[in-house]
Amino acid sequence: MKVIERIINSLLRGYFRLFFKIDRSELSKVPHNGPLLMMVNHTSNLEGPMLYAFLQPRPLHALAKQELWKSKFMAYLMEMWKSIPVDRQNMGRATMDACFKVLEQGHILAIAPEGTRSKDGL
Repeated sequence: MKVIERIINSLLRGYFRLFFKIDRSELSKVPHNGPLLMMVNHTSNLEGPMLYAFLQPRPLHALAKQELWKSKFMAYLMEMWKSIPVDRQNMGRATMDACFKVLEQGHILAIAPEGTRSKDGL
């Protein structure tokens, strides 16, 4: 993990601990190694950064809408966090191949099944 990545993730962990009450008790159930397909509710813009910050040092990749790469800052974060861009109108074989590669490497792949944020996570 690069130094800048450690700094950003440490700052995020500190921010979340300071401003949010986070129950991390369930994180102990996440295996320490081996492939893991993690299905997450996507109710805000915070759960992605929270997962990255609190699941370290496990490598985590997530599917993210390709529009996030339009902003230089967001593109930097998406690349740093090894996110996989998804064209939601035309998901191709390359996206699926990238997902399989992540799992073959024994990493975590996070997917929000609803494909976008929802108020109730359903």
